[in-house]
Amino acid sequence: MARVLSDADFVYRAPRNGHSHIVLLPGLVAGMWMWEPTLRALEDAGYGYLTLVQPMAHGNERAAPIAASVMDLMDRCGIESAAMVGGSFGSRIALDCALAFPHRVTMVALSGAPGAVTTGFLGVSFQGKVTHAFGMALVHRIFYDRRTIPQREVGAMLELFHDQRRAINAMRLMKESSGYGYADALSRLASPVLM
Repeated sequence: MARVLSDADFVYRAPRNGHSHIVLLPGLVAGMWMWEPTLRALEDAGYGYLTLVQPMAHGNERAAPIAASVMDLMDRCGIESAAMVGGSFGSRIALDCALAFPHRVTMVALSGAPGAVTTGFLGVSFQGKVTHAFGMALVHRIFYDRRTIPQREVGAMLELFHDQRRAINAMRLMKESSGYGYADALSRLASPVLM
């Protein structure tokens, strides 16, 4: 079942001057902040946008219902169709949306699709207990240049891993994503793709 999102869970800006909508989906442990420069540029250019505030691991236990939640948000905001942009785990959700709702997704842009990213691939060990060291190891391995991440967001990611439920969500979604057939999904897309 799709999770019902409150107004505090997303940010929507209507387009101006006939421009279209763009839906920007954040990552597993990175929220809206990852899109802030892009959102400013889109707004300055007159494009409408919709983005989620929290990272995907914040309140989602499984990937399947997230696409329906995104479509529900598009309906709430009056968005008939949009380009869909996904960052990291958001790329997986953008693909799911484009496959399940091809008439609503005009194009897909994927950045840093997670593929087979697992704790083993990242070189960290998860023993069922989230420690500060585990969270910091993930932060340092997930982000190419941690200096580009605002300190408040590093703190928010560490807080996410200190919340047992969210940490388990993140591990579950990471594992689920590692078995996702990205090549097959891409071959079945009707919309144009930018990777």
